[in-house]
Amino acid sequence: MVEVTTAGYIIFSIVGAAFIIFLIFYIIAKSKGHVKIRISNYNYSPGDTINGTVMLSLKKPISSKFLNIALKGVQRTTRPSRDSKGRSSTQTDYMDVFSFKQSLEDKKDYPIGEKEYSFKIKIPSNIIQKSINHPLAGTLVSSMQMLSGTSSSIQWYLIAELETSGFNLSDKVQINIS
Repeated sequence: MVEVTTAGYIIFSIVGAAFIIFLIFYIIAKSKGHVKIRISNYNYSPGDTINGTVMLSLKKPISSKFLNIALKGVQRTTRPSRDSKGRSSTQTDYMDVFSFKQSLEDKKDYPIGEKEYSFKIKIPSNIIQKSINHPLAGTLVSSMQMLSGTSSSIQWYLIAELETSGFNLSDKVQINIS
């Protein structure tokens, strides 16, 4: 019984220390300033162009390696599974299926203040192409996934990142592409 209590304290201490470290990093990053993505539309179709701005608001002078905007697609697959005791649960896997990065600014020293960067990203016309080209095969795969309880979807994100020495500043916005 003592071993379980000791193990519990150790796990609690590790989780607590990780939370405190995360909180310190978050406070330090926020003390530098922030990056904000602004777009007027959150729903797009293949072939559309995403128009927006990245607002950089700095509380301290910062030297950066780059400022990027990226469009990223992440496939989320959820399937039924069983734990080690045979109880039903679900397992969720994530896989990057699309990534496009556009540079807004190269290495630069930024003063305190705000600066706005405009961007345009053209969504490829074939971005949502099925991996299986035959329509019946696609239907068969969808039917098998439905029968097995597996579901899959692609989540799309715009991600702005200012890479600095120390802690990067970033913003992430979910959009819809269908």
